[in-house]
Formats: sequence, structure tokens, C-alpha cells
Amino acid sequence: MFFIERKTLKENFLKAIQEGHLLVVGYPGIGKSWLLWQTIELLKRQEIPTMLISIDALKVNDITDLRKMFPPSQSFEDFLNYRSGGHKAYLFIDAMDAARSEVSQLALAKFISLVMKKCPNWTIVASIRSYDAKHSRGLVNLFPNPCKDIDAYFTLPNINRRHFYVPELNDADLDELFNKKPPFKLIYEQASPELKKLFKVPFNIWLIEQLIDEKVDVHQITATTAIVQLLDLFWEYRIVKKDDMTDRLTMLNKITLDMVKNHSLSIEQQDAILPGLTHTYKGLLSDKVLIPLTTSENTLGFEHNILFDYAVSRVLMRENAEDLLKFVSEDAGRPIFLRPSINFYFSRLWYSDTNLFWKIFWHFQSGNNDEYISLLPVLTLVNEIKDWTQLEVLIKVKGNKHYAEAINRTIKVFDISRTSISILDVAWIKFFFELSKEINLT
Repeated sequence: MFFIERKTLKENFLKAIQEGHLLVVGYPGIGKSWLLWQTIELLKRQEIPTMLISIDALKVNDITDLRKMFPPSQSFEDFLNYRSGGHKAYLFIDAMDAARSEVSQLALAKFISLVMKKCPNWTIVASIRSYDAKHSRGLVNLFPNPCKDIDAYFTLPNINRRHFYVPELNDADLDELFNKKPPFKLIYEQASPELKKLFKVPFNIWLIEQLIDEKVDVHQITATTAIVQLLDLFWEYRIVKKDDMTDRLTMLNKITLDMVKNHSLSIEQQDAILPGLTHTYKGLLSDKVLIPLTTSENTLGFEHNILFDYAVSRVLMRENAEDLLKFVSEDAGRPIFLRPSINFYFSRLWYSDTNLFWKIFWHFQSGNNDEYISLLPVLTLVNEIKDWTQLEVLIKVKGNKHYAEAINRTIKVFDISRTSISILDVAWIKFFFELSKEINLT
């Protein structure tokens, strides 16, 4: 298991939490949970009261579900105030983005609001993905306005609440990794610029570590350029190439479908294990696909929420336009809850089967669809474009009856994404130049 110290990160974070309620933001897999755990261990050694609530280990439909984390004989307010003993204490709430339904977000917001009002000694430190921090206003707005006590390096300009941004690994972090684990250095030296960028995210390093453990050929790893391709390899070696592949897929289908229907990232062990598949269940635990989320091991989840998102894209989303659209649309909250899974689904097609990508892309542009659903493949298109020839396909299908809608949606998503996509990128310059010669879309 690799370990990177990230001393400066931890020191700045410790200073930040001492000044009041705080959001911890960052991209998926960047190390938000790790930072919380590291800080909790430090505070425990200093005998400072702490408590951790992992939202991805709970099914939150009402505030009573959060109350179950506390002794039934006391209200959670009385319990927290007693436990703090009148001294400063810290309540860490991990993976707030796991509350993906409106109902669960409202319950979590009510809980946080009550703690802030009735438990003055407790500082709330809550982690959430950057995307959700920008869109889950009901949760985020509970936190204080930003102040200048946090170094600008650890903040994001478009989040208008007090927060701490967990950045990518820097060169010193990677040097530490390579000195401790030489196999990573070998892969990095042969990697494409895209794969080297993936090394800056700890979860991606974890994926590569699993592939090294599986003795995957180095050239297979270095050929990857996107996280979805690393996940494809992980899936191939931890699921597809196993002797009990069929049983693993059957169990994962049961688990993911239960989670999706319940808008939850956890499942009770008794609901996960199918008759006669105990060996398969143990194999999924051993291969770090699933993990117990509680000390009693009665509640299960995926090793990382990214694995849940990817697994849904593999076992529940069919490579058929009609079936996919029906699955995504049959529950009003599903497009939001499954947004990361849908992104993995289209990204995988983008890299492995572009013809099928475009077939499903055009099916989603139908005027009968909800506008947000129509935008889903467009989001992948805009984020994955590397050169003009990939965009040329969009220009050349002028005869398609949904051509104008698709172009307008592409421009809309591009406009929103300009902070992460260079407007001077040659592919986009060429796209807009060619588009200017085509029909009037207004």
C-alpha cells in the first residue's frame, strides 16, 4: 500500500479547521476522506473530542436516519454537548456528495443546521466533491462566508463559502512516491502526458497499484490516457478474468441495482449475498471491489465511490440506446444520482466504440427527452475532445433532424466548461470556424 505524507497539506488543513466550520472540497479521488482520517487520528492523540459520520455508509431519507448514529437514550444535541465537555470538538462529515437525492440532502442540511445552532463547541468539517459544492446550494450555504485565513492555494475562486480545497499531488509528492515504490516510477517514465496527469490523483495511483499487484503488463498500463481506461483494466482483471466472473457480475448487478433504487451508496450484507455465492462475496472483498463500511461489517459499499459509479455503468447500463434512455429516465432523480456513472458510460464508449457513442448520442438528442438528459452525452463529448477530427463528425451530419439542437447544446456546454477547456484550443477554433460556414442555428 502506497503512502504519501502530504505534510504541508495536513498542516494547512489543521490550521483551517481551528478557525471554524469548514467545507472540504476537491475532485473525486483526490484524497478528501484520507485527509479527514489523518486529521482525526492527530486530534485523537491530542485527546480532542472528534466524531466521524460517513454519509456513504448510511441510507439517509430523514433526519431520524442520522439520529441512529447516536445513543437512543439521548438526543444527538445532548450527546454531542456532553461528549465535548465544554471544550472544542470536531464533527467530521465525510462524503456529503453521497447524499444524491433531494430528500437526503434536505435531511442532512437539517441535521447540520441543528448541530451548528445547538452544539456551539462543535466545529463541523464536511467533505464534498467540487462539482457538488457548486450545485448543492442547500448544503453548502449553511457554511460561513469565505475569509482570508486560508492560503489561496487551498481555495477555489467559484465556491463562495469557507472551504479548503484539496489540490492535486505535486512533483515533491510524486518524488516521494517513486522513492518508496520504484515500480510506479518505471510506469511514469513511460507514460503519456495524459497518464502522467492522472498520477496527480491518489485514487488513480491506487488503481495502478492494483494493476501492478495483478501483474498487468506495463505497456497495457502506459497505453491508458483516461481514468475510464484504468477502470476498464481494473474491471478486466478483478471481474472478467476471474473464474467466477458470472457469479461476480450477478452479485454486482444485485448490489448496484439495490443501491440505485434506494438512492444509496451502501447495502446491508444480508441483502448483498445471494444464496450459494458466499465464496464470490469473499472474493469481491479480497479483490478490493467491495468493503465493509461499519465495524460490524453488516453494511457494505464499494472500495471507493468511484468504483460504484463505474460498476453501475458496466452492469446496469446496456449498450442499447432505447434501454439506456429508459433506465436513466424511469426515475426522476436518477439522472442526478447517476451523473458520474453516465459520464463513465459515455467515456468508455468514446474510447472503445465511437460508432456506438454517436448512435446513442443522437438518440439522446431527441426532442422528446428532458433537456438535462439530452445534455448528458454532450458533456462527455466536450470534455473528451482531443482534436478537430473528433468534432468533425458533428459538423458533417447536417441532415440529422436534431442537428441544430445538438450544436446548440455543444456550444452551451463548451461555454460552461471554458474554465477547464482552453478557448484557444486548436480543435475548438477549427470547430467554430467550420460551424460559421454552416446553417444559421438561431
